This record gives sequence, structure tokens and C-alpha cells, in this order.
Amino acid sequence: MGATNERPGRMTAAFDEAGMNFLSALDWRRPLLIVGTLLAAFASGHFMQNGLPVGRELAITSDAPDAGPIIERSDEIPELPVPPAATLIPMGLEPAPSGNGIADDSPLPNIPRDEATGRQVVDPCIATAVAEPLIGGRVLISLEASCVAGKQVEIRQDMISVSYQLDTEGRAVIEMPALDTQPRIAIHWPDGRSSEVDAEVPDAFEYHRAALIFEGDPLLFLHALEFGATRGRSGHVHTLSPMTIDQSMRGVGGYLSVLGDGTGQTAEIYTFPKAGSLKKGAVRIIAEGAVSKESCGQNVTAVALQTDPLGGMISSKVSIAMPGCDRIGDIISLKNVFRDLRLAQH
Repeated sequence: MGATNERPGRMTAAFDEAGMNFLSALDWRRPLLIVGTLLAAFASGHFMQNGLPVGRELAITSDAPDAGPIIERSDEIPELPVPPAATLIPMGLEPAPSGNGIADDSPLPNIPRDEATGRQVVDPCIATAVAEPLIGGRVLISLEASCVAGKQVEIRQDMISVSYQLDTEGRAVIEMPALDTQPRIAIHWPDGRSSEVDAEVPDAFEYHRAALIFEGDPLLFLHALEFGATRGRSGHVHTLSPMTIDQSMRGVGGYLSVLGDGTGQTAEIYTFPKAGSLKKGAVRIIAEGAVSKESCGQNVTAVALQTDPLGGMISSKVSIAMPGCDRIGDIISLKNVFRDLRLAQH
């Protein structure tokens, strides 16, 4: 009996000793077990978010009834949120050109500048020309171009071409006999531009016209001897005694218009009304030139114009060799350049 009771006690003691040894071992392993568990959980979460293998297919099942799996590719990088500025839509602006930003077919505009100051001129040069009819078969031409003030302009009507210098404000007012009921008048400005104006002159054909046109200084001059007048007497119309439009409209004679201011081309036009004359007879029209230092020994040329019976204009070229300078002061008359006017009294 004694032996039997001793064996269980020994076994109990041995068991107790083993349990103590086990518990002793657990005391230092427990912290390691806890840390290891936490590390495993963290690594598993990180792997699920970032460590999915590229190229594998994932199946996501929808919560909808009987919905099949939706297959997505894990190698498709999800779109990032779009910043607000990226949603702005351009308004069709073309891309900026390279280089200096100027297209070959769009050169810089030539902005006018004041010659004295170099500053930009706000308003470009504006040249205006206006033609208005006047009584007596005439036309009034008004010119204005401040940007070419003081420079010369050329005015052309039919075959008559004359020059005028604009004043200091760029203006000029010229009276001309109209050669047609609808004269077309061209103005050639000093900067190369041209303007064209016209006017209605209903009584233009009611007058006889005779004209001499010169390229430069006039060396020949028109003279009209009305109704048998002699030189220097009443009825002798010429540059120094041109008469007036008023006298012509009263029926007492014709008048002479001197066109051009001497700066370029000039012309002389003699006008006599076809009807309303208080006298009857003939008007003799001649071209004369004095032998001077400027003309002696020179070949003098001009263009002669005269109205024909139908109202048109007949032109002819005049050319004369002036005597030598030993005859300065002599008068040379060209009597066959113009035909005489035959006028009936009214």
C-alpha cells in the first residue's frame, strides 16, 4: 500500500515540474508571438492594397441579384482626380507661331511717322478732291491733303494737264472751263496716289474754246482779236488783259483763263459764248511768242486745242524754231494754228 501511494505523488511532482518549465518558457515567447501576429496583419493589408501581382485578373462580384463577375485588369492604373483647371475648354485659339510670331504673308503695317519728331501719326494721310459746276460752263475743283502741304499736284481734264502747288495747309481751289457736260477730272497727288472726280456741267457746249498747253514755262501765248480789234486796243484779249467771265456773259466778248501756277505744266484757254453776243463778226485767234533769252535758238513746242462745230475738241501739235539770240525782242506770230470764229449778232 505504501508503494502504491508513493507512485502517484512522484508523478504529480514530475508533472508539476514540467508545467513550471512550460510556463517559464511562455514568459519570454509571448511578446514575440504578439509582435509577430501584428506584423503579419499589417503586411497582409499592405499586400492587398499595393502588392497585387501585375497582369492577374480579379473578379469583383456585384451585389445585384444574379449578377455575374465583373472582370478588371489590375495593370490598368486608375485615373487620378482631374484638377479644376484641366476642365477649362480652350476658345479655339490658334497656336502661337514660331520665330518672331509674324506670318510671312502678314507683314507689319507701315505706320506713318512724323519726319520731325519720329512719332506715329494717328491718322493716315487723307486726300480729298471735290468738283462742282459753276455758271459759264466752268467747274470748281477743291483739293485738300494736309500731309502733302506745300507740294505739287497735277490736274488733268481730257488733254489739258496743269500743275498747282498746295498751300501750307495742303489746300488748293481751281476754276477750269469744262470741256464736256460731264468732265472727268483726275488728280495726281505727290505721293503717287490718284483721285478722280466728275461734275454735271449742262452748259459746257454753249461756248467756243481754244487752248494752248505747255509742258513747262509758256513760251507761246494766246491772243484773241475780237471783231476787228487791233493789238493793244479794246477787244484784244491776252494774258495781260484777260477780261472776265461777267463780261462774257453780258455778251460783250470772251475771256482768257490761265491755268497752272508756274510750278509745272500750264495752259491758256480762251472762251467765247456761242450765243448772246451783242456784236457780230469774226474773232481771230493766234499764238504768239517773243524771242527772249529763254526761247532764242530753241525749238518751242505746245499742244493746241479748239472746239469743233459738233462740240468736240480738235488737237494739234505746235512746233516752231525760234530765231537766234541776236533777235531778242522780236514777236513771232503763228496765225494758222487756230481757225477764226464767225459770230452772228443776237
